[in-house]
Amino acid sequence: MKEALKQAIQQIEQQQETCPRCGGDQYHSQGTKRRVLLTRFGHVEVPLKRLRCQACQQLSRPAERCLAEVKGHNVTPDLRELAALVGSSWPYETAAGVLKRLSGVQLSDERLRQLTNEQGKAVANEQREQAEQVLQEAVGMQQIRAQRTQASPFRTEGKSEWLQVGLDGGWLPSREQTGGGAKSVMLCERFSQAKVLPAENGVKSSMRYCFHCDGQASVNQR
Repeated sequence: MKEALKQAIQQIEQQQETCPRCGGDQYHSQGTKRRVLLTRFGHVEVPLKRLRCQACQQLSRPAERCLAEVKGHNVTPDLRELAALVGSSWPYETAAGVLKRLSGVQLSDERLRQLTNEQGKAVANEQREQAEQVLQEAVGMQQIRAQRTQASPFRTEGKSEWLQVGLDGGWLPSREQTGGGAKSVMLCERFSQAKVLPAENGVKSSMRYCFHCDGQASVNQR
């Protein structure tokens, strides 16, 4: 893998035929500059060619465009993801040892913490952008009513709409009945009120309502 990366960079360097600044095709070689990359398969030392244009004297490194994802650092994106994975799974001291066993790259605890936090912020920003996009594309009630009106041109204006709600029930002890007993209460999650059904044990019970707001329920006599 290391040799394959070096060969890929050499091929990129050979493809540059003109100056990126003025378009000239005459260069002077300015030697090479050593660049150390930290990858998922270990350290890779790459000699990057430096060329100077004879026309505008611009100094360029043809391989820089294939290293753009590194963004001026020496840690590749794949290794950043791996570092964030181990950094979020173990304490940083332990995670640094796991990273070395997996990739052969030794990072300090502090550097591993920085990479983990950077990747976490990037993921959080991506999720926030996705959520904002979903909210922008969300359909409001006015749009829903307009679509229903277009789909049903003969719909009577002003007629109330029906809403089907799933309910769940439970038994509440009652002190009002001689010898005990229970009343069957229907709970309606996040809706205004729900109707109570009579108990199935044959004991007559009055009608009650159960109100549910912010995780707290209260039962009131009708």
